[in-house]
Amino acid sequence: MSNATFNGKKAYNNMDAVFYPNSVAIIGARTDSERELKTGWVGKLTRFDYKGKIYPINPKAKEILGHRAYPTIGDVPDPVEYAIITVNRNLVANAVKECISKRVKTIHIYTGGFSEVGTEEGIALEKELKEIIENCDCRVIGPNCLGVYSPSGGPSFDPGLPKEPGSIYSISQTGVGSRRLIRLAMGKGLLFKKAVSFGNSIDLGANDFLEDALQDSDVNLVFLYLEGISEGQRFFNILRKCAEQKPVVLLKAGMSEAGKNAVASHTASIAGDKQVWEALFKQTGAIKVQTLEEAVEQMIALQTIRPLKGRGVGLIGRGGGLGVIATDMCESVGLKVPQLGKKTRKSLEKIIPASFGSTVGNPVEIGLGHTGISEQYVDGLEIVASDPQIDCLISFLNPADYIHFGFEGWAEDTINAMKKAKGIINKPIALVFLPGLNSEVFATVVEIQRKLFEHGIGCFSSMDTAIKAIGKMADYYEIIAD
Repeated sequence: MSNATFNGKKAYNNMDAVFYPNSVAIIGARTDSERELKTGWVGKLTRFDYKGKIYPINPKAKEILGHRAYPTIGDVPDPVEYAIITVNRNLVANAVKECISKRVKTIHIYTGGFSEVGTEEGIALEKELKEIIENCDCRVIGPNCLGVYSPSGGPSFDPGLPKEPGSIYSISQTGVGSRRLIRLAMGKGLLFKKAVSFGNSIDLGANDFLEDALQDSDVNLVFLYLEGISEGQRFFNILRKCAEQKPVVLLKAGMSEAGKNAVASHTASIAGDKQVWEALFKQTGAIKVQTLEEAVEQMIALQTIRPLKGRGVGLIGRGGGLGVIATDMCESVGLKVPQLGKKTRKSLEKIIPASFGSTVGNPVEIGLGHTGISEQYVDGLEIVASDPQIDCLISFLNPADYIHFGFEGWAEDTINAMKKAKGIINKPIALVFLPGLNSEVFATVVEIQRKLFEHGIGCFSSMDTAIKAIGKMADYYEIIAD
């Protein structure tokens, strides 16, 4: 990260003190051990197995959850790198001053009730915080935010998140939304290197964390949730530079008039004009998504499907009508579903008897056989992939049918078939489990998705989400290639 000065402060050369602090103080830790363990920050760090030193700060306690407590942060005899402030908003300013005196490197203000509530008092309290930190050496996250999730030995705002690091960097103004995104993603096998919820961002904000993502060689994908932005030109430049090197999936909230009002009451941000944001997407190459669920599906595509050489898609699955619908979906996002060549069709006819009533033109009807996954399924995928007009395969399966017809071992068959296909086919493959899963198969499908993701095979929740994600991915690689 550069040493340029922004808002009177030098940008971090690195974010080690934010994501990998050696010690954390919790100002306002509860004396009620049961409550603190379940929902407090001392409890969160303890349950996440944070390896650094933990210093609870509460003048009424001698010890909290096995950690010696101190009346103030100034009473801690050792240096403190990171402080989490959880006290009432009227006490936050004094807590920040004490952190500055202690020479804390990073201050995370968890407490809310500032400019986001829209009251004169809340706005005044936030203005006071800005004045206090204006000339200090420490950096501040918040107020009104969850802070960081750092699986590589750092703190976490949710002790239930994976401790295994990945390659995704999540940068978000929302806290609950950030936690939900990560939980949705972990259910699909996606893992994160870093995540931050920065709230009202009186100091560190999207630009700073985006720069960190750009410089971090372990990060190959960025998710960005924004309600508004400051320093627009700096943001544009960093975003464009980042998107040139690694994909940025951007969920911009507050694009509608009602959404703008909701943004103002959430993080006190200025949402901005919709047309300006639409232009930004086109000029920077950031990939636009509209929901957290869509963001996860998009990240699956980017993590498992290498850049396409063209836009030709081969559709494989049982159900002629489903194939027709999928064809229309592909065309609507700029993907093509070409008719397969004569040689390809002849090869398919050898393994798909005409008596089955299946088509071999594209879409190709293979999938459900007499014992679950058809014995010819992988052969069919390989044949379709061999067609020079095809750049990517999308296969759709309906597990509910396997249950309906009483097929045994379908889950293992699916995993083995896809692993075999991955090994012999040199074109990207996406697998869709059609919606409508009942409780009997849902858990099994989740497990299949995770196992296949480990082998680099992306599984999607619906044809719609898969096709949109692949279409946007194709758009992205064309934009950055120009």
